[in-house]
Amino acid sequence: MRGRLLPSQFVRACQKYIGLALICMPLVLHLASGASAVSTVSAYYHTAARTPFLWMLYLTAFLFFTYRPRRKRDLLVAFAAGCFVVGLALFPLIGHVQLDPAEPCLLSLCHSPRSQPLHEWFGSLFGLASLYLVTLSFPEKNAAHATQTHRRNVAYRWCAAVMVGGFIAMQLFGALGYEAQRIWPETLALLGFAFAWVVKGQLIFAD
Repeated sequence: MRGRLLPSQFVRACQKYIGLALICMPLVLHLASGASAVSTVSAYYHTAARTPFLWMLYLTAFLFFTYRPRRKRDLLVAFAAGCFVVGLALFPLIGHVQLDPAEPCLLSLCHSPRSQPLHEWFGSLFGLASLYLVTLSFPEKNAAHATQTHRRNVAYRWCAAVMVGGFIAMQLFGALGYEAQRIWPETLALLGFAFAWVVKGQLIFAD
């Protein structure tokens, strides 16, 4: 019926526009926080950007839940990745911040004593799952649109390289004592991940 999106078109639209939202996420959080200096994206939880930060996490989880790959194992990884993102929101980074037990927070379990290690585990698992999807699930074969398919596959490889580079730089920065600067490689990895979803949604290199 004219004016209605087919299921596949709806999924592609979700991939495209939520990918764009993720590209804008670092700037939006920076502005919403009042240009607060943070050492990691998760630290925006402790700024005025808490609510948009949490909603962006839930939107990212929605992106994973709507992804419909052809292989069952890819579907399971995507679903798991969505669960990991929800975990990041429910168990936020605590660090050295002392939270007020009386402070209301409807979008997360913000005062759980086990929040810190759970957040770190969910973050690591999310990184591995997202890298798997970009490198092994997103690439495709389409003889009818070979040129555009090849361009998308090349873009996925570049996005994966940016993500891996960001992950490695984050660990190096932490090991060398540059904790305050870890947000830069983390943001780079996030942008690589977001751009991969934009390509998957065929905002560019469309058939």
